[in-house]
Amino acid sequence: MPVIQLSDEEELCEAVKNAGRKLVVLAFSSGNCGPCKLTNPRLEAMSIQMPDILFFKIDVNKADVYQFQGGNPDYLCRTVEELRFQM
Repeated sequence: MPVIQLSDEEELCEAVKNAGRKLVVLAFSSGNCGPCKLTNPRLEAMSIQMPDILFFKIDVNKADVYQFQGGNPDYLCRTVEELRFQM
């Protein structure tokens, strides 16, 4: 399943509510963030490789949700893989 783009807090709350017991990965990113540019392609690949997990992306410059800083694609991949079967 591809990464689903969310645009506001209402969509975020609804997505998490509807996830049930599935693992949810929320990626907060920005178009002008260097680490985000590295993380986004890995996130897309993971969403295809792991269809049992729900992946959502929120552009912090366009969405009225939260503020977020930083990005570490290796940490993201490792953490999702660890949590994947703990649900």
